[in-house]
Amino acid sequence: MEDKLTRFLIRMKLFLNKDPRTFFKYGMGVLILSFVFSMFSISFFRPKPKKDKIPFLYSKHQKMPGQENSDNQFEMQRIVDELEIFKAKREKGKLTAEDSLRIEFLYNKYQKFKK
Repeated sequence: MEDKLTRFLIRMKLFLNKDPRTFFKYGMGVLILSFVFSMFSISFFRPKPKKDKIPFLYSKHQKMPGQENSDNQFEMQRIVDELEIFKAKREKGKLTAEDSLRIEFLYNKYQKFKK
């Protein structure tokens, strides 16, 4: 068996050295046919999905039950930090109308998270 394979490879090497253009044409023909066959098989014979897959409990868009709570805690802490900045600004007497609107918005947002 190994003898036949080595003789075949030697013949292919000699054929390649003798006429590389023809060898290239055959090689390109094989590549093009394999591409066409793969496109044909993908378009007409799609593999059926396996039904023994393990279902995911949560998708990428859903959050785990404990994760929502930690996100709310983080958001509430961020709001408190920003309100403390405005408190320091109020003590200096440098609050503007935009700041008071922002404070009101943050307070309402904080109340929603608290519920």
